[in-house]
Amino acid sequence: MTADHQSSQVLVTDDFTKPSSSYRTQAWLAMLGLLFFVAVYVGLASWFTYTTYRMLAGTFAGGDGAVAGFFAALPSAFLAIFMWKALLFIRQGAKDPGVEITELDQPALFEFLNDLADELKAPRPHRVFLSPEVSWVMVTESPICF
Repeated sequence: MTADHQSSQVLVTDDFTKPSSSYRTQAWLAMLGLLFFVAVYVGLASWFTYTTYRMLAGTFAGGDGAVAGFFAALPSAFLAIFMWKALLFIRQGAKDPGVEITELDQPALFEFLNDLADELKAPRPHRVFLSPEVSWVMVTESPICF
């Protein structure tokens, strides 16, 4: 460890990572805003789907304006498909995560990463990948994969 790195440990208090009450309020407001957005999004997608169904049902029932009803249903159908597709079909990331390096390859880097994880009381990294596309990212192992 360098002298600069050791001196930074003294400046960090024990409650440094404890969220403040204003942060918790802002986090709740952000989550409520996100929930509101998802509800409006699903509501609009459902409305476009139902509108398409009504217009096509009227078209297949026949009568005056059946052809015009079919062409009027196309924009609504397009928007419904577009919205549901964006919600239900998630594109997977790249199959190649980059070049994996080990502690034997880069001992100084792993020493720094382990010291940093210990200082932050975070889990140490199990695998490290180098990629030209990402500046920095931490991925945790999770049973829920999106």
